[in-house]
Amino acid sequence: MMTIKARIAVIFIAALLLGYGLYQGHYQTAVLLAGGIGYLIWSHFREGSVFLATQAFHRQDYEKTKNLLSEIKIQIHFARGVVISMNL
Repeated sequence: MMTIKARIAVIFIAALLLGYGLYQGHYQTAVLLAGGIGYLIWSHFREGSVFLATQAFHRQDYEKTKNLLSEIKIQIHFARGVVISMNL
């Protein structure tokens, strides 16, 4: 449940910690961080910001819904193969 900017920020911080962990020889921590980074990337392609847009839509915040859905470049990548077209 993150926007693309939040995901990039978290991945950047985790990558810095991953590099530091590898440098210091903390390999178990590095593996956990790499798994977390992998999960963030996978979940971005799996659901993107669709869930956040759904929550905004239910709150009737249509402008935020439109902005969140516009972050998704290729709409065919929506979860479960559902393509949504919003004309707000």
